[in-house]
Amino acid sequence: MGIEKRRYERIVIPGDVFISHRDKVIHCSIENISNYGAYLKVGDHNSHHGIEIGDNVSFRISTPNITERELSGQILRLSMVDENVFLAVYFIQPYTFDRP
Repeated sequence: MGIEKRRYERIVIPGDVFISHRDKVIHCSIENISNYGAYLKVGDHNSHHGIEIGDNVSFRISTPNITERELSGQILRLSMVDENVFLAVYFIQPYTFDRP
């Protein structure tokens, strides 16, 4: 098994994301993020709030390490690990993240 090579660096930072999906706001924590996507852990592990693969979402990122901003993307993957729900979001356009 080879080592996975990524074209764009993933940043592992503590922080929160508030996803707007239909008429709901879903609190998630950032597992990792890159210029082209994010891997998020849903705050309420009992539900993924009706999000499905292929859904478009927008969200606000809030962390002391990255300037707060609005992002948009598409749900690429949804998975359960133990009792936790994780979302992989592919950004509609690449983003760069400025340090405050």
